Amino acid sequence: MLDLDESDAPIPIATTTNPTDLAPTWPAISEHYIVWTEWPEYFERWAWGRRLVDKKPVGENFRIAAGGSWITIDRNIAVWNGASFLGDGGVMHAAIVAAELDLPGAKDVGDVDQNGKIDITDAIVLLNYLFLGGPRPRLRPADADLSRSLELTDAVVILEYLFRGGRRPGTAR
Repeated sequence: MLDLDESDAPIPIATTTNPTDLAPTWPAISEHYIVWTEWPEYFERWAWGRRLVDKKPVGENFRIAAGGSWITIDRNIAVWNGASFLGDGGVMHAAIVAAELDLPGAKDVGDVDQNGKIDITDAIVLLNYLFLGGPRPRLRPADADLSRSLELTDAVVILEYLFRGGRRPGTAR
């Protein structure tokens, strides 16, 4: 990775001593992530990512998904096509797939209806999904308890924040 506007040295994202072990392709970058596809073997593909802070890679590379190619990213939504393993990972499906990557410190967690504020309608949208078959909200804004799943506790965290002075949705206990 090289920022052409800066005089810094290139930053290696993925390296190998054996060129047949790694064939990174289709890199894409946003203000939050760099993503790419690796082909460790001809028919095997992996979508990878790395977090960016102030235009610099931080932390370790992480695998986004097995399968797929032609990956791109917009803010924190990675999209790729090709084959992806779904469910238990045992069945490969041709698909266009999107993954919402975490945004540490995101201020919109708890704003389930994404109207710009956390209010009672956010808990109602969650409860509607959980108990009345309403539309599924996006995971990151709706995951108020940080469990990586949508549950009753997410609505409870929002309601406690609004009415009992509880912790802000999306913050650790």
